[in-house]
Parts: sequence; structure tokens; C-alpha cells
Amino acid sequence: MNKLLISIPLFSLLLLINFNAISQNAEKETKRLKYFELEVGNESFDSEIPKYDFIRGDIDYFGAGTSADHIEGFCTKWYVGIKTEIRSKSNKFGLSGGIRYSHMGSSFGKDSYWGNSNDYFYLLLNQNETSTEFLKINEVNQTSNHLSVPIELKFFPFGERLFRLYFKLGVEFNYLINTNMEVEFDNKAMDQYESDVLSKFSETDNVYTAFYGVAGWSINLQKGTILNIEAVVPSLVANNYTTGLLSPSVGGGVKLSIQLPY
Repeated sequence: MNKLLISIPLFSLLLLINFNAISQNAEKETKRLKYFELEVGNESFDSEIPKYDFIRGDIDYFGAGTSADHIEGFCTKWYVGIKTEIRSKSNKFGLSGGIRYSHMGSSFGKDSYWGNSNDYFYLLLNQNETSTEFLKINEVNQTSNHLSVPIELKFFPFGERLFRLYFKLGVEFNYLINTNMEVEFDNKAMDQYESDVLSKFSETDNVYTAFYGVAGWSINLQKGTILNIEAVVPSLVANNYTTGLLSPSVGGGVKLSIQLPY
């Protein structure tokens, strides 16, 4: 009888210890993973040149074409950022947000691949009843710096593995910090007219929003560290944003990031 009385609490204690161990293991398995992320990326945008009435490219082979014919524009940006990500208990979804610094470069100039070998276009400086003055310009360049806030939702279609495919949808809110515009004249003696040329262009918008999709691959490194390689396609500027020179619309690029658990 005494042995039975001793065995019952001993068995209960062992059962309790075992239950606590099972509970702790279950809690570990369902614990939400959290990551601190460092990222760097680059994107290029298909951009439209506004119909500037003070610019003409050249006359085409058929004797027609004024305005901005044979002018080509480019818009690219690179960025660095820090984010945090929290995963669902199933580790199939992730929600992240943070802050980025982005540098956008815009430029337009003569399309040198066109039949005419001239590398300059014409910009109307002054016009009156008796005379018309044009400047020969090689390029107009602009740089803008933005502070951005990205929010992203990630989905993993497959389970844990060394190389893991995922998809993301993101939205990015961009706020202008500063901007600068420069003119490259065909004749350096015309540099004195730079302020007159720049006054003809509109100002950079202070805010723009972009939506983007991502296909990425995560590589599990040691101690829970993850390396991510992403293709950003597409990146869509949502509002009628203008850099002051161009109106970027759809773009794409690549991004690298490393995630550290915490």
C-alpha cells in the first residue's frame, strides 16, 4: 500500500514533467520567427518625355518632325534600406516594413543611334518677331534623393529547404529630400545660360507611390541567417509622378538582402 502511495505522486510528477516538455517543444515549433534585414537594390524605369514645346530633336528623313523627335530618356534608381520581418506561425507568410534611402537619376538627350550623327538637340532660348535663338544641348541630367517607407507581404509556396522560393507584393511611399538638375551644352561657352534652360522645366513632385511584385530565392545560411536574391518585376509608379524631366511609369530590377534572426 505504501509503495502504491509513493508510486502515484511519482508517476504524476513524471507525467507533469513530460507534459511541460511537450508543451515547450510545441511552443518552440509555433513561435513566430522575426528577422532584422539589410537590403540594397537597383531599378530602371520606362519613362515618358513630356511634350516640351521648347525642344526639337531634328528633322527626319521625310522633312517632317519637330518637337522632341529622336530624343531618348532614362530613369534609374538605387537604394539601401533596413527592415524588420515577422513570420506567421506556419512560416509560410511574412510581413515586413522599414525605411529606405533611394537615389534616382534621370536624363534625356539625342538618340545617337538615329541616322543623324549629331549628338545634340535644340532648345528654344528666346523668340520674338525678328529673331529666334536656339541652344545646342547634349543632355539634361537630374538627381533626386528620397526617403521611402516600404511595406511588403511575403508568401512561401513550399516548405523549409536550403533554397526556398517566395513571392512578395509591396507598396512604397517616397518623400523627396532634395534634387539637382544640370545641363550639358554642346558648346561649353553656353554654360552661362544654364539657369535660363532649367527654368523651363517643372519642379520635382514631393511624393510618389509605387507598387511592385517580387520573385525571390532565400538561401539558409548558418545560425538562422538568410540571404535573399530578388527580381523586382514589375515596379509600377502609381501616381502621375514627374522627376521634373521625365514621367517614369513601369520598371524592374534586382535586390539583395540579408536577414538576421532576433
